[in-house]
Amino acid sequence: MGDIVTYFQLYGEEIYKYVRKLIGDEEGAKDILQETFLRAMDVYIEEKTAKNYLFRIAHNLAMDYLKERNRFIDVEIEDNKYYNPEELVEQRDVWRPLSPLEKSILIL
Repeated sequence: MGDIVTYFQLYGEEIYKYVRKLIGDEEGAKDILQETFLRAMDVYIEEKTAKNYLFRIAHNLAMDYLKERNRFIDVEIEDNKYYNPEELVEQRDVWRPLSPLEKSILIL
């Protein structure tokens, strides 16, 4: 069994990049990475399952983070003005309306 420092060195950057893409927030991703390894310190982790276990913790924390954030897109529409939803998608962040599960599937 490796210790948590070894696992951080092996998987920390990869987990951080995954979470950052998933939630779209650099500071939030850093917080989630830190919380992931704090939680992992309290349990015995087998070497062969360490990566999956750490990613699962990070993924669950990211899902909780996204649930807490407002997931609605604010769209300002002038009175009596027609807008094309496809144009709106092109102008907006296309990741934002996706559910956390859809984001994680696309990232993976």
